[in-house]
Amino acid sequence: MKNTLLLFISLFCFSGNSQNKLSSLYRIEDNFPADMKKAREFIRLTTDDRLIYNLIAGLNSPHDANYQFTVKEDKNLSFTLPFTNDRYKLFFVDYKTKKLVNEHTFYVDYAFEYYHYFPNFIYNPSLFSPASYFKIAFAQNDNNTNELVNQILINGLNDQPFEKRYGTLLKRLKEKNKALKKLKIEDIIPEDEELSSSDKIEALVNAISNEVDEELPNLLFVTFMQNKSKPDITYGMIKKIFGVESLNRVDEALTQNIYINTNQSAFLTIPENEFKTELDNNAIPITQILVQLDFKNKELRMYFKTQTTISGKVSNMYSVSEKMDIKSKNINLKQIHLRIKENEIKTIFEDGFNKQLFEIKSN
Repeated sequence: MKNTLLLFISLFCFSGNSQNKLSSLYRIEDNFPADMKKAREFIRLTTDDRLIYNLIAGLNSPHDANYQFTVKEDKNLSFTLPFTNDRYKLFFVDYKTKKLVNEHTFYVDYAFEYYHYFPNFIYNPSLFSPASYFKIAFAQNDNNTNELVNQILINGLNDQPFEKRYGTLLKRLKEKNKALKKLKIEDIIPEDEELSSSDKIEALVNAISNEVDEELPNLLFVTFMQNKSKPDITYGMIKKIFGVESLNRVDEALTQNIYINTNQSAFLTIPENEFKTELDNNAIPITQILVQLDFKNKELRMYFKTQTTISGKVSNMYSVSEKMDIKSKNINLKQIHLRIKENEIKTIFEDGFNKQLFEIKSN
């Protein structure tokens, strides 16, 4: 019976137990979208009946962790990637002698930025709503209400002279929350007092917070960013207030990552009709494997990285950047992507010099 690739996706959901079975390290039913069946099946295939030894946890926090453990086999240790029609096999050698081995110690780092800001993660489609994106973006900016008001004044009300923006901000908030009706901007920021912009914002935040029951950041979101009928407008306002990279930063915070250091002892064999090299057995040396679980895009991604670029020729690929099919092309391979979605699987070869991507599609 052929082995399936052990990529330790289970480390996304540690249970904290040091059991012998790899499957004991994860809870597949917890916090996993029901419409990611293929990713779930990949996890099942890579962990069922696989034994581990010497599990050691490092100094861990909720959002960063590191582990090491050993996998042993009676014969040479090698794994075949699921859902690739047995095209790719990962095997391990002794770092010094380069001889095949029947056991290997894996060093794994886990990172999930979401836990840096919130104590619990419960999967729900609403995690990817505009309101959730605002909440996470606000957390990434240190939950600083004064700075949020400052950014709204600078970026959200930039169609009028700056000194008038304080009054406009209060006016619009009063339209959303009747508890603010009695507040007057001239009482909060007297014209005869010389105050810095930070002092004005501090006075405004204090005055508003003293009058409303709801949290001020949420009121600011509803007033200046939210468009219930047009979510794209809301996302656009979040981007405008928090910066052009803010949505990408939130996406990164919601993506779980594990980094597997192979200690320069892993090789991935690839069919020559896809990527042909001068290496023995067409085996690519792999120094790191990055695994990402992306619930937003319903995708399980793996990146097999080399230490240096590998010269070779790709054949019968689709050039993503050139948007055209190519019969053959010489490239300098830096990493191989495997992307598993419910209705398709993509294998992508990345050129290390120009970052061009060459894709094979299979289902």
